[in-house]
Amino acid sequence: MIAMHTNQTHGPHHDMSHLWLGGFDPKCDPPRQPDSEARNSPQCGPRILIVEDELFVAWHLEDILRELDLDVCGVVSEGQAAVDKAAALKPDVVLIDIHLNGTMDGIEAARRIRQISGANIVFVTAYSDAGVLKRIEREVPSAPVLAKPVSREDIWAAIAPIVDGAGH
Repeated sequence: MIAMHTNQTHGPHHDMSHLWLGGFDPKCDPPRQPDSEARNSPQCGPRILIVEDELFVAWHLEDILRELDLDVCGVVSEGQAAVDKAAALKPDVVLIDIHLNGTMDGIEAARRIRQISGANIVFVTAYSDAGVLKRIEREVPSAPVLAKPVSREDIWAAIAPIVDGAGH
């Protein structure tokens, strides 16, 4: 699935690897409750990790997900940090950009995340040319690709089948 939108001009990159946007939810926060209980709690929706190197885009994505009553379990800006965070938090869904801070791009990070955690991957990117789409299909098969800027409807269309399939 590719949402067709005009690409947004991107500003300077900001390191957000140290940020955790939003507060802690005692029912869903893995450090306070064993991961298996947190993920299966009826009060908690699917856990979503945002991997985005632009601060304002990350905040926009987080706002959309929270409007949809979805649980944002973390936000990171680098590929390796995303792999590490996904291994620790076990998200159900990872929204990931292709161009990230650090040496690992989003496609490689997504491939590794899927391999270690089985998380569903949704790419959110301004770079969706034919070569990039072929690489995504080869390395992260069947992952939806949303073109920036994304709307609430775009994100819901990509995540709804995952949410519905998980019984939420």
